Amino acid sequence: AVGDKVAEALTAAVSTPSCSLSELDLSMCSVGSAGASQLLRALAPGDAGAPGLKRLYLFGNTLGASVGEALSACAGAGALLQDLDLSRCRLGADGGGPMAEALLRAGDGG
Repeated sequence: AVGDKVAEALTAAVSTPSCSLSELDLSMCSVGSAGASQLLRALAPGDAGAPGLKRLYLFGNTLGASVGEALSACAGAGALLQDLDLSRCRLGADGGGPMAEALLRAGDGG
């Protein structure tokens, strides 16, 4: 299991300009809300973080509402993330609401 601490270290690694990683699969790795949120915030448009990361897989991790809020930070005009798997992550309505709003804004161009 990777867990939040390793997810946070991976966030720092993919946030360096020299990192060429385009896909990160952390499915069923015991990543929690803190680690996933930090990864998603690093993908915010206009941010220096994770410039090449296009695909992030978090399938099967137990995530909470803060992940939906973090997704809203990384969606919108200029977003580089193309593929995000949050299936079986138990986001619930509290996480799904902010996520749906972010996706609607992204569809409207920001």
